[in-house]
Formats: sequence, structure tokens, C-alpha cells
Amino acid sequence: MSWLLVGVLCLIELICGWGRDKSCDREYQPDRNYSVKELREDFDVLKTTLLEAHGNLYAHVTPKNLEKSAQLVKACLDRPMTELEFFQVLSPLVAAVRCGHTHIQPSRECSLYLANKNHYLNLSLRMIDHRIYFTDEKFRGIGISPGSEILAINGCEIGTVINSILARLSSDGDIQTQKIIKLEKNFILQLRRSIGRGEGLVFHIQSPDKYIRVINLDALENYGYRKKPPETVSDETDPLVDFQILTRPRAAVLAMKTFYTHALKKEGIRYKAYFRNLFHLLNEQKINNLIIDIRGNAGGSVYLGAELFSYFAETPFTFFKEYRLSSKLFLTYSRYIKRDIFVTFKWLVTQKKNGWRSYPWHSLLKPKKPKRQYHYKGQVFILTDGATFSAASMFAAFVNSRKKAIFIGEETGGSYCGNGISPIHLTLPNTGIRVQIPLGFAILNVNPDTVCSRGIIPDYTIKPKLQDILSETDPALDFVLKLLR
Repeated sequence: MSWLLVGVLCLIELICGWGRDKSCDREYQPDRNYSVKELREDFDVLKTTLLEAHGNLYAHVTPKNLEKSAQLVKACLDRPMTELEFFQVLSPLVAAVRCGHTHIQPSRECSLYLANKNHYLNLSLRMIDHRIYFTDEKFRGIGISPGSEILAINGCEIGTVINSILARLSSDGDIQTQKIIKLEKNFILQLRRSIGRGEGLVFHIQSPDKYIRVINLDALENYGYRKKPPETVSDETDPLVDFQILTRPRAAVLAMKTFYTHALKKEGIRYKAYFRNLFHLLNEQKINNLIIDIRGNAGGSVYLGAELFSYFAETPFTFFKEYRLSSKLFLTYSRYIKRDIFVTFKWLVTQKKNGWRSYPWHSLLKPKKPKRQYHYKGQVFILTDGATFSAASMFAAFVNSRKKAIFIGEETGGSYCGNGISPIHLTLPNTGIRVQIPLGFAILNVNPDTVCSRGIIPDYTIKPKLQDILSETDPALDFVLKLLR
């Protein structure tokens, strides 16, 4: 295809104004009912776009099971519904794709409405063995001490509530750890999305001394801290990258909360120079144990992960096995979709394969040489959990497949075999509900016999217990340090 034609098609795509959100000027009305016709139209737009656009739709679900989920949803669309009622019906279909990069959100107007109420309330909860506990001192004024357990909400046993929320959350394959992280991080929001409005919520809470209190949401709001809608990168005040050298045992700890290079640049970190200086220091001071902590790391740049691995790789390596894009560029409902113009450009230079397009020009499809200068020959330990996702989980999977580190912690939130990439953003025309769908899929160059429906299962699974959380101890890091002593 000539470069002139490529340019013309990209220009057409740009001029068409795809991704125009027709709901952007609409005021949210929580009690508004959408007609059956409107709901079915939104359902058809979602289903068609999933089938046309997803870069690897059947990586973790069979066509038969996905169609079954779609028909179950469609059968429920027999009466008018509010946006949130429709959201509750629709979200299990998105979850059925079993792709962590395919997820659903209420309309922009609904999200702003929730943000102005108490649905982003930060309760500081942790889920342990399918039970939910408070872990913060801030609710002590209403008799909820750290370690108090939620037994029921509105008379519904907490296990049932948990199952209802988890069934509506997206995650790669059979991975549950990432769903648990999402539940903990925004419990009231997920509750609101799963069982209805947050007003009138009544909690049955048991304190550590077994005394049961009945407390409503308003009382919790008065003592909690309202939380803004979640951002891609953590809004915590701790640095995104932290490096320290321990004396006893002699080891270095590199904690990276993100692989997003733009966020790192805001803190003055250029990752290539940072890694070069870091491994120079490790070699200079002869530190033979490196602990890389990527717990809570939601991902970012895959190039960063490949660069980090190159410092302790022994031989040249190819990070990606394949970079796929969906087989169709001009989608039926393009007018409801936003996407990066560079994704369009990539598609136009792909090669057609069995039902998809292969993009052969990605640099991580080419062999990358190990670093000669400051090459690290020491032992590497990697700490992971369910929030280790996307580019961070791909880094972990690739290192694990090369057996170049010892893994400690919990299963990663991303699939061992690869992740969705290059997302498009669909806005349903009537309700304004938003769905992210990865137009591409990066397949890692890992062992083909790997179980792709799971993440990295650590060499040593260490899950924090309630007492660890309350005492602010770190059992996974303590375990590594004990190994080194």
C-alpha cells in the first residue's frame, strides 16, 4: 500500500470525527428510564463492536460461551431501565470476555454524579478469605476499630455481595487477584454499580470484640475521606520509584509503582538513564541481591520492562512473539468510538493472517541485546500482587519464563501470555455508558505450554494476613530478607 494512500485514509478517519460523544452535553437524571428500543440499540452497538474491534476476543473465552452470555443479557432487556440498572445487566457481558483491558464504566455524566456524592468514599477495606475488614483508625469515632468486619449490607450476607461485585468486574482469564484489588480500592462505587443506588445502605459491622453495630452510609461518610474518581496512576504521596540499599542483609530494593513514562518524567526520572545509574551503582558496590517490587504497578510502557530485563539477561531476547490488531479497521459504529490516529496508521501497515492483522514493525518483535556495560549477575527477586498488571505483569511473565528471578507474593493481575493494547473507547449512543476495548493484543514470547488464563504464580506465595495489615508489616519483603540472612 502506497504511503499516499495511507495518508489519505488516515486523513479521512480524522475528518470523519469518529469518537464524537453525543451524550457530553446531557444532564444526568438518575431516575430516567430508557426504552427497550434504546437499550437494545446500545446492546447491539456494544456486541457488534466487541466482535469487530477486539484484538484477541477469544483468548480466554469460547465463541459459544460469549454468545451465551450475550443472549442472557439480551433476554433481560424486556423493560425500561435507568442507566445504572442497564449497567448492572450489561457489565457481566463485558466481564465474560475475561480480558482485563476490556472494561465498562457508567456515562461521564453518571460518573460525575457519583463523584459528587459519597460513592468514592475511601473505606480503607481489605478482603481476606472472602471476608471484608476495615483497616484504618479513621472510623473509630463511630465504634469501628481496625479489624472490624462487614457481615452484611442491607440484610444481604457479605459473601453474596462480594460475589455480585466480582461477577461484574473484568480480569484476564481466571485471575481473581486483580478483581479483589478493584473491589478493595473502590468498594462503595463497585457496590453502587452492582446492587443499585448507594443511598440507604445499612452495614452490619462486627468489631474485633464481637460486638455488632448497625451503621448507615451517611455515618461512614461523616468520618471517611471522600475520594475522587480513580486515576490511571496512584494518587498516593509516596514516590513512584524508590531505591534503597540495605546493609543487613546486603541487598538493594527497587520499588516501582508504575511503568508509565510520562508519570516518571514528572518526577524527573528518565528510565534509561535511571537504570544505567542504578546498575552502575549495584556493580560498583558489589551488591549481589536485587529485590524488584512491582506490587501495585498497573503498567505503562512495555519498553521500560524490556530495558530493565536487558540488564540481567544473559543472551539476546525477543520480548513479543506477535503484535495483533483486529481484522477490521472501519468499524460499523465508528461514529461512537474514540481512538488514537496512530492505531489507525499501524493497522494500515499490517499483514493479514488467520482472522486478524499482524503488525510486524514493533521494535520488541526484534531481538534485543543484553547490556554489556553494568550487566548484573546477582540474584534477582521480584515481588508481585494482583495489582501488578499490563506492562508490569508482562515484564514479570517474561522474566519468569526465562527463569531469571525468584518470585514472591501473590498472582499477578495480567495474563502470563500477553495483554490487550491500543484501546479504543466506545460510548453507547443512548445511555452514554463507556466501554474500553483493546484493538490490539501483544503476545509475549514465553513458553507455549504456559497456562494463559492465569498470571504469574509466585515461587513463594505470601498473602498478608489481617494482623500484618493492621501492624503495617510486609510479610513478602520480610520473607525475602529472611532468605538472604
